[in-house]
Amino acid sequence: MPFTDAKGVIEGEKLKSMYGIEIKVMKEEVNSFITGIKEMDDIIGELIRGINTFYGGFGTGKSSLCQVYAINAVKCGLDVIYIDLEDKITKVRLEQLRNAYGVEEGKLDEKLHLIRLRDLDELIKKVKEDLIKEKFFNNSLLILDGFSSLYMREFRKVSNKFDLSDKKNDFFFDLITLCTTHNIVCIVTIKLKSELTLFKEVEQRKGIKQKPKEGKEGEEKVVLKEDMEMSLLSDIMSFKHGQDMAYDSICILRFVKQKSNRFFIIEKHPFKEEYCDSRKKYNYKITDGGIEIKQ
Repeated sequence: MPFTDAKGVIEGEKLKSMYGIEIKVMKEEVNSFITGIKEMDDIIGELIRGINTFYGGFGTGKSSLCQVYAINAVKCGLDVIYIDLEDKITKVRLEQLRNAYGVEEGKLDEKLHLIRLRDLDELIKKVKEDLIKEKFFNNSLLILDGFSSLYMREFRKVSNKFDLSDKKNDFFFDLITLCTTHNIVCIVTIKLKSELTLFKEVEQRKGIKQKPKEGKEGEEKVVLKEDMEMSLLSDIMSFKHGQDMAYDSICILRFVKQKSNRFFIIEKHPFKEEYCDSRKKYNYKITDGGIEIKQ
């Protein structure tokens, strides 16, 4: 867990030996957030300062849990920066949760700062340049809902995918630093694709079809790319499976939906390692009031 230990901070000298740079670390108690739902908090515990990753397929409940954390933080009088990267957060749902949690009218507009972005460079600029200038950013909850969709959109259109991979890694390094220096709890959601869809994407990038020269007969020839292209495919495959976030994340929750049943598994947690080993499934349902554990 970079920059954070069980007591909350790693001293500057240790950071310097690890990363070769001087970093000012906040000495106060580690910031943390809960859902306000006892059954959920008993299972997950507190989300502490740093990156917490929620990953899973479409409609598994990642965003629903993010909104529950956001609403409870607002209820406690804390600031939330919710960056919606898939344009799917609705005012109707937020108002529904506000009523369920008994949040004062007007407090949502004051404490929940909803930002909608659809471009990776805009996100990087917003986090690295704009948000850190705002006073409310300290000690807050930062949610990046749908980062994988943004990254994959960029992955499909750029020519130099190695530069993009480096950009992603640099961004998360800066994000960890930001969480440490500003005492921020960050949630990042990653949406997985099906194995079949991933396989098709890999096959599409394995080679470039070249048509035969004019006047010559024959089938299209497939020219395989260099081995380095396969490492890119490996990188994107691991990213889509949440594995790419394993080192950067303090906590990782995997979400699954099978027919009408939803459950999550704690794959990584700083203080609940026994859960990580058990791979125990926690069934839950999405309700008008947020999320409810199914007994």
